[in-house]
Amino acid sequence: MRYFLFPIYLFFAQIASAQKPLPDSTMKEFARLTCECATIMKIDETSTEKAIQNIGICINTTVGVYESNGWIKKEWLNDSVWAENFDNELQTILIKTCPPFKTLLEKINKPADVPEPLPGVDDKYFLAKEWMTQKAMDENVKAGNENMRRWSAKNLTDAKIQMVFDIRYIFKDEDDAITYYKANLKNLSEGGELTANTLNTYGTSESRVYGANPRMMEAFGDLDMAQYNFVFRVKNTVAKVFVSTSKKATYDEAVAFAKEAIGRIKAVK
Repeated sequence: MRYFLFPIYLFFAQIASAQKPLPDSTMKEFARLTCECATIMKIDETSTEKAIQNIGICINTTVGVYESNGWIKKEWLNDSVWAENFDNELQTILIKTCPPFKTLLEKINKPADVPEPLPGVDDKYFLAKEWMTQKAMDENVKAGNENMRRWSAKNLTDAKIQMVFDIRYIFKDEDDAITYYKANLKNLSEGGELTANTLNTYGTSESRVYGANPRMMEAFGDLDMAQYNFVFRVKNTVAKVFVSTSKKATYDEAVAFAKEAIGRIKAVK
């Protein structure tokens, strides 16, 4: 199993291997030096992201020492097959001989339990039909589900607000909602660019406001389209209001849907 690719892979090229593996004694010494560095940098005590970064620093530092002494040659590092075999052997030794490294791998391979939302969501949590009708939006009934309502403009050709995805996840308590929110931010963001805006002044417990996904916008080219993605938590409720607009729409016009959603959720409490 591949746990993660060490940063030295950045130097690899895809060519056939013609290099011999390092002697066992050399590999063991390489692993020992790497483990000493990893222990000093406390990779078993820091966050997983920081620990992976630090173990990479340790490995690359040891590679630099070995290369400067001629024990590892640059052309070997440019040999993808040799490098992958080296990586596999190094991991095997570190797992057996380096407790901090083994602890790190256990953390990586045992993700934290993420709570499941409660089944079903009361209509009171979603944007109200009366309010959305005032915004000239029609519900796409067949496109929704127990956690989502989807709305489209009555007149897409001229509308500034073209589509709204209104999403809710309810949890048995606030701790579960916090855990779910943090674990799923990447997915909830839809790959959008994080902005400096927040919704906290409107009563959220925590929030992120994302813009459009750059790759998606590039794919759509010069279409008259903009996107605002409001991801937030109000106590035990995680919500997402994704607003697709024309470029004529302002941020205030888009955030109005998130503000209304926050009010709806808070009114249920």
